[in-house]
Amino acid sequence: DVFRRSTKTTIKKKDIQRILNISKAAAYDFWQEVKDKYTIENNGDLRISERANIFRGELPKTQEPEVIHYQKLYINTIRKLYRATSIRKHKQLGYIFKLLPHLNLEYNILCTDPFEQEIDNIIPLTVGEICTLIGYDISQSTRLIKELQGLTFDYKNQKEYLISYVDSGTNSPRQKKIFLNPRIVYNGSDFRKVEVLGAFCKTAGGEDSRH
Repeated sequence: DVFRRSTKTTIKKKDIQRILNISKAAAYDFWQEVKDKYTIENNGDLRISERANIFRGELPKTQEPEVIHYQKLYINTIRKLYRATSIRKHKQLGYIFKLLPHLNLEYNILCTDPFEQEIDNIIPLTVGEICTLIGYDISQSTRLIKELQGLTFDYKNQKEYLISYVDSGTNSPRQKKIFLNPRIVYNGSDFRKVEVLGAFCKTAGGEDSRH
């Protein structure tokens, strides 16, 4: 599958810097990270690597579908989010992408078992545990929450947060549990299970209305 800018124009390696709007050095680092693992260069064109298990449209048929799990991403929304995110916030956006493997498929909360389907059995990750997963200083967990809340995107003319959170009433940053806006990422079988979460991801005039 070839990466394309249009039906007639393919994407070349040299296009990475311009498309991602990053420095030459950052483009080089990005290529070193994704080459062969996610994408390959073939006759000058960039293609999805067979090792990546990335598919567009319908998933390929398999003899053991129950043991293969895929992450569903809304490409247009992810692209819009990336373009709406300033270069200085790309690192924070990268934290979210690193955490996607821990996103519960049905309920969109970051947890210990992303494949757990019984809501009573879900064990949410605390912000403290999330800091450990992404290599963030746990003593700066309050700053991490603030940085992640700075990631927003437009949905139906309304600016929305990429993440929101709940806590146990202790108001301890390390104990907060995070969920992702299902309008960006959702892997489950019934969107109605998480539709209400969108109500907690809305901003109020660009300000954080949850405090």
